[in-house]
Amino acid sequence: MRPSSIALPASLLLALSCGGSSSSGSAHLGGTISGQPFSPIESVATRAGPATCAVPVLGPIEAQALAIRFATYVNACDDFSDPFCLLHASTQNLTVLFADLSQTAGLTKLAPGTYTVQPDPTAVQPQATGPLAGTSLVAYAAAVTTSAQCVPSPLVGQGTLRLDQITPDAITGHVDVTLGHLSGGTFTGDGGSVSGDFSASVCGAAISSTQLCALASSAGQCTAPQGPHC
Repeated sequence: MRPSSIALPASLLLALSCGGSSSSGSAHLGGTISGQPFSPIESVATRAGPATCAVPVLGPIEAQALAIRFATYVNACDDFSDPFCLLHASTQNLTVLFADLSQTAGLTKLAPGTYTVQPDPTAVQPQATGPLAGTSLVAYAAAVTTSAQCVPSPLVGQGTLRLDQITPDAITGHVDVTLGHLSGGTFTGDGGSVSGDFSASVCGAAISSTQLCALASSAGQCTAPQGPHC
C-alpha cells in the first residue's frame, strides 16, 4: 500500500517540546552529513501525547509522538523549546521523528519495533499488522548543517528506525538513514548517511495537548518574525 499524505504529521512532530536536562544519553552512531564527518556528542529525546487535534477534512485525530535528536553540541534539549526556528552556528544535528495517528481514540501508542523512515514528513503509513496495527505511522528524519554564519543546509532521510525500549527516562534503538533531497516526490540520496545504536535521554516536562495542537497549526514552519536564527 502506498503511503497517503496529510498535513498534520510533520508539524505535529516538530512541535514536540522538552525542558532542560543534564543527561545527554549516548550514541554509537556516526556517518557523514553533507560531506562532513558526523559524530554526535549528545543524544536526547522528547515525547508528546496522546493528544487530539482537529485536522481539516479528517476531523479529530489522536496522536502520540516522539523525537530523537543527535547533536554535535551540548544542551540539545533546549532546541525543542523552539523547534521551528532555533539554529546553532558551526554545528550539525540529525533528528528522527515518529508519530502514531488514529481517528479512533485510545488506539495510539509508542511501541518498540522496526519502522520505515520516509523522506516526506507528510507520508502516512497505515499499519495493518504489527505493534501499531489499526493505526497509521509517520517516521521522518531530517539533518541540518549550520554554517559559522548561521546559514542552514537541510537534508531529509530515508531508511529504518528500530525502537528497542521506550521508558520515561530513555529511548534506545538503532537508526540507519541515507540523507539527501526530496524533489517532486523523488528522493535523491546525495547527502551522506548515518547509522548506529543509540540511547537517548528523555528531556524534561512534556508539552500539553493545547500547546501541541496550537504548534501543529503552524504546519512545521518557523513563524518568528526573524525566521530561523542562531
